[in-house]
Amino acid sequence: MNDEIPILYYDAQCPVCKSFIKLIRKSIPDHQLKFDAISEIALSKYHEFYIEIHGEVLIGKDAVNYISKNFPQIKKYFWMLPPNYRHDALQGSLKIAQWIRKYIFRRRDCNCNETTH
Repeated sequence: MNDEIPILYYDAQCPVCKSFIKLIRKSIPDHQLKFDAISEIALSKYHEFYIEIHGEVLIGKDAVNYISKNFPQIKKYFWMLPPNYRHDALQGSLKIAQWIRKYIFRRRDCNCNETTH
């Protein structure tokens, strides 16, 4: 068994990304998931947060699916929904965050004006 700790890369200049990471860190300890700011080179390729695990890169929806499956405690933020809807709510929050990055923060000092996946 490979005990490699996944790394979640994010845009530290983006207010949406920083809020998302702050929320995740409240639920997932650093010894289970590492966090690292995305370099400009990586951002030009991926445009949003992504997870790297076992040499594989998971972007956007795939990254959210990974978090939901491997760290189900993140779904507690949707406590008001029945448990079988919480994964979909997490996916929906990604779509909202992508929209905010694309249309609201696109003129700010972050890469929010990049096209998201």
